[in-house]
Amino acid sequence: MSTLSRKQREIAEREGLVLSTARAILIEQGFQGLTMEKIAAATDYSKGTIYQHFSNKEEILGVLAMQQLKRQFHVFERAFAFDGRPRERMAAVGEGYELMFRLDPDSFRLHDELQSPTLRAKLPVCRCDELQALEQRPLRLLVRIVSDAVQCGDLELPEDIQPQHICFGLWAMHDGAFRIARSGIDLESKGLSEPFQILRLQASRLMDGLGWRPLSTEHDFDATYERIRREVFPDEYARSRQS
Repeated sequence: MSTLSRKQREIAEREGLVLSTARAILIEQGFQGLTMEKIAAATDYSKGTIYQHFSNKEEILGVLAMQQLKRQFHVFERAFAFDGRPRERMAAVGEGYELMFRLDPDSFRLHDELQSPTLRAKLPVCRCDELQALEQRPLRLLVRIVSDAVQCGDLELPEDIQPQHICFGLWAMHDGAFRIARSGIDLESKGLSEPFQILRLQASRLMDGLGWRPLSTEHDFDATYERIRREVFPDEYARSRQS
């Protein structure tokens, strides 16, 4: 196992401080409020030192977004390994994704900021390529779950529906719900006091409508969720209960 030299450790520590400082500014003031001057003032580094690590603030945002995507993929991998049928594993992905949002909703803003083509165009080519590769990994994992369901006979797809279509529907439901929850809208006044419970129900109805077995009418998914929280995400679930 290689050991970092003192200089390498100093560089890593400096980059870590720049990134954590930039993240705090982004969360509080948004991308428009992020400047190299503010990062320099908050870290006591010169702008020149910061530019030695990052070519512009878009690259900083890109690295922060990639860190979030790596955490997301790790959560999805753990859910993918859950000991259950494919639909239960998809439920585990949804539960892990929801727990990520509950514990750190602000991090979801970072990747959202990068949806602007103008911002992406300012990323160094190597960062842009890495970002695109990271964005594709979660979807590929979800497609594998749907394909497993088809292969084992739990799901029969019509000719006009592909596994990635189902994944897109579930992904859109979750990301849309997270954006609404983050918007500050008073959901309780609209009769939506338990938005995540409603989200799980609607995702389940979608899979029922596709005939993805086991159907919710023939399987105790409450027990499945209890197993997921206990076996896959015990720490995250415990922390979500405390927050």
